[in-house]
This record gives sequence, structure tokens and C-alpha cells, in this order.
Amino acid sequence: MSAAVALAFLLSACSSMPEGPAGRVKGKDSVFQPSTKTRRYYLTVLTPGGEKVRFQVPSDAYSRCYRGSWYRSCLTKKGRS
Repeated sequence: MSAAVALAFLLSACSSMPEGPAGRVKGKDSVFQPSTKTRRYYLTVLTPGGEKVRFQVPSDAYSRCYRGSWYRSCLTKKGRS
């Protein structure tokens, strides 16, 4: 039973990053954290209401969603070659 609890915890930790709003990708940037040797990835989208929103995404979302693509539908497509 404890293995199932541990697995559920790990799965919830991996998906703890909140999804950003749907919109057209207007910007991409990443920040390197030297102290932890990790990189954080961000997208900036323009929502249908005209609001610019910057939010953190996993590296695969950063790779798949290029400027001009529609955020959320770009997650299901292969990245550009």
C-alpha cells in the first residue's frame, strides 16, 4: 500500500506546475539557476482577451511551442525540425 501512495505522490509532484492560459505564444525565455544547475522555461502568451501572461512550463512544452503557435494545441504536436 505504501508503494502506491509513494507513486501517487511522485505523479502529483511532476504535474504540480499549473497550466497557463490558452493563447498565442508571443515570447519564450529560460533562466539558468547556477546554484542548482537547473533551467526554468517560460512562455508568454497573448490571451484572446488581449492580456499578456508569462508562466513557467516544462522543457518539452518549451520545445514544442514556438512563437506564433497556439498554446495548448502546440503541446500535442511535434516540435519544429
